[in-house]
Amino acid sequence: MLTICCSSLANHTQHKNFHCAIEMEEENIKLSFTETKLLVRCRLDMEDEFVSGRKRKSVLLGKVLDKMKTDALDLSPTRDQLQKTFLNVVATYKRIKKRNKCTGRDATNWKLFNEFDEVYSSIHSISPPSQNL
Repeated sequence: MLTICCSSLANHTQHKNFHCAIEMEEENIKLSFTETKLLVRCRLDMEDEFVSGRKRKSVLLGKVLDKMKTDALDLSPTRDQLQKTFLNVVATYKRIKKRNKCTGRDATNWKLFNEFDEVYSSIHSISPPSQNL
């Protein structure tokens, strides 16, 4: 009986390691620029729903993923990957906005800047009013 437990424990450990390997592979998937642009467009279209706080963000990210899959059928990211990618893109936007305010340069060649600026330029936590600076 002890050997059965040990062998089943070994099988469980192997299964757990296999499951962890699958999760690690999923985390390393990067979206292409086209997929990232699609994510940004779909997510920004739903910005009002995200800001309202009436629904859980995971549910809304599921809607974003569904919307993206209707436009690109071969898409395979998870909600967590979408969230991580979007947060990275938002951080890039904030970094560029901050740099532009500090240096006085408004020129940027980041391809997603204008899409973000249309939605986020009026949000005070990202672009504080000039009288507050």
